[in-house]
Amino acid sequence: MPQAIKVTSRFATPYDTARVLGVPKKRAEELIRRVRQITDRMLHKDSVTIKIKAKAKSTGSLSKKNGGSNAGTKAHKTKAKSFKARG
Repeated sequence: MPQAIKVTSRFATPYDTARVLGVPKKRAEELIRRVRQITDRMLHKDSVTIKIKAKAKSTGSLSKKNGGSNAGTKAHKTKAKSFKARG
């Protein structure tokens, strides 16, 4: 039976990986710095997008529920899913 691999040492850092691959220290630092900048920008952009979408969704749905002219006249059908019992 296969056994799980147990890691008893620390995980490899980007600096460790660069050293093993033979990348010069100065070049490794530059690459790591650029990757962190790009990652930070991506994370910031995603968090701003999520906040904007959540805010727009919440304000739009409240105004339609409370002030719409046909607010109480629309009927919505719900779809029920049937599940088979396993046995």
